[in-house]
Amino acid sequence: MKTKLFTLCLAAIMALGLQAQTYTITGKAPKGEKQIFVTHYTTRQRDTINVAQNGSFKLTLDAAKDQIVAFLTENSMDLYAVVDNNLTVDLVNMKVSGSEENTLLSNYQSTYSAESKELERIAIEIKPYIKDEKQIPDSIMAELRKAREAYGNKVAEVARKVSKEHTDKLFPAAFLKMAQYDLEKDELIAIAKSGAKFMEADMMKGLKKNAQAWERQSIGQSVTDLVMPDTTGVERHLTDFVGHGQYVLVDFWASWCGPCRQEMPNVKAAYAKYHDKGFDIVGVSFDNKREAWVNAIKKLELPWHHISDLKGWKCAASEVYGINSIPATILFNPEGKVIATDLRGEALDKKLEEIFK
Repeated sequence: MKTKLFTLCLAAIMALGLQAQTYTITGKAPKGEKQIFVTHYTTRQRDTINVAQNGSFKLTLDAAKDQIVAFLTENSMDLYAVVDNNLTVDLVNMKVSGSEENTLLSNYQSTYSAESKELERIAIEIKPYIKDEKQIPDSIMAELRKAREAYGNKVAEVARKVSKEHTDKLFPAAFLKMAQYDLEKDELIAIAKSGAKFMEADMMKGLKKNAQAWERQSIGQSVTDLVMPDTTGVERHLTDFVGHGQYVLVDFWASWCGPCRQEMPNVKAAYAKYHDKGFDIVGVSFDNKREAWVNAIKKLELPWHHISDLKGWKCAASEVYGINSIPATILFNPEGKVIATDLRGEALDKKLEEIFK
């Protein structure tokens, strides 16, 4: 009887614990909005929530499944929330209240509200062009680039601050998620290795994985091998070319990448100028169609080594080195250690001139 009673009590305690993880979220949407959207970073899903005529909405979230979520309307930027209590989400004034973490998060997010509103304004202005499949005027695109840069700089500034000052909180993960393309890779690597509580958030899994890969590009790191077929189908190792007494530029590109093709005259000029002095190149392609890849090599007359597993963005180079935009480059010294990254145009020629002077 005692054993049975103990089991029932334990079950009740566990049930209460599970129940305590479910929180009620009430909110207010801007006038005229009929729906709001909730992005779940754990499951990578987005829910649509109906808004009442008075602008209110309500939902429940499970903190065991969702540590941090984002709320938004069709015309607004993301408003993040830490799911740690019953919360009030105000999408009119872009604030979340109900816990210390969310008060901090909202206060920091409000520091760049002007930049957010400017991006929102331009996004609304662009919508008709996208809907009618018309070209967006250069003047508006220039505004968009300027606004995006201002917004990115502000978010990056906040991300740096909160990741240093609030290592015992979860909410900095939201800012790091937003700023991951506006911070330097070395900064993100250091943050990912800091042991801070926010790095435990589910939404930081991608950043941690990328940081581990980016570290392989860090100055002084020894080459990490890649295994891919060459244009004849023969499997080659990156270490077949790197670490054998030459300076080797690994050029990540693709036949479909316009900026990559625009950069090729610079790369070809560097190869012609320095190849006989001990400089080589390995092209690692993000193509997924062999014919397009091989034809581009022939058409562009690229005389160096070429490898590709033809898996596009899912290729081994993306996994191993964290390459998430192209063109990208890594320069290795004769011993196979990284000495520079992202060399293009004049920067590539200047670095090689410095080496071979």
